[in-house]
Amino acid sequence: MIKEINVINYYFCAKFFIFHPILYNKSRLIIIKLLNY
Repeated sequence: MIKEINVINYYFCAKFFIFHPILYNKSRLIIIKLLNY
């Protein structure tokens, strides 16, 4: 169950990265900032 969800999330992120690299990079930076706090 968890593995299937991870695969779906990975596939979605890969598609998102391919079609929207700039937005993906921005969202990744925001996530990194949130994790640092």
